[in-house]
Amino acid sequence: MGQTARVYAGETAEERRARRRQQLISAARELLGSDGWGATSMRSVCSRAGLGDRYFYESFDGRDALLSAVFDEIAADAVARVGAVLVDADPEERAQVGIGALVDLVEEDVATRRALFDTPDSPGIHAHRRKALRTFAVLLAGDLGESGAGAEDPVDRELTAHALIGAFGELLAAVSDGDVEVSRDRLVAHAAAITRAVAGVRSADRASGPSVRPAGPEPR
Repeated sequence: MGQTARVYAGETAEERRARRRQQLISAARELLGSDGWGATSMRSVCSRAGLGDRYFYESFDGRDALLSAVFDEIAADAVARVGAVLVDADPEERAQVGIGALVDLVEEDVATRRALFDTPDSPGIHAHRRKALRTFAVLLAGDLGESGAGAEDPVDRELTAHALIGAFGELLAAVSDGDVEVSRDRLVAHAAAITRAVAGVRSADRASGPSVRPAGPEPR
């Protein structure tokens, strides 16, 4: 007979560990929103979560591991929010609706804005950021294909999606930082117009030869 998991106050040990881990992530996310990446030290996070230091190392082997978990949660929430509004969106308005949802999220949640546009100098966090941006690009590339606005070739759509994600990031960062003063509606309309203008760009019939990877270190 297998060993029965010990239950305390209605929770197993595994459930308690999962709850404490989420407490730490939530506390770090709150600190990121209120005070920035620099405020999310181990001690400040444990204090905000109401947990001792030993519980930090129960779930994370260091600050970078915690911040990566925070970033992953924020990115997953953003992808889910944009994906949800696209489900019932009119094909003619999908770009505007999706971009509008992302703009609203960045405006509402300071932690999301900082995660997307103010990442700390950490190779681990940058690797997670790249992964999140790729997720957004894949979502956008799929949407371009489903809406019929994109090029027929899937690689063309993915290349365009990555280019658009980079452009959107710069637009949102410029507006968030106050470099450009523009209304929310005009920002969304402009980004949607860019999407429609370049959605059909293709290179499949103009290029040949083997696939190449830019010179530099292998991705983490």
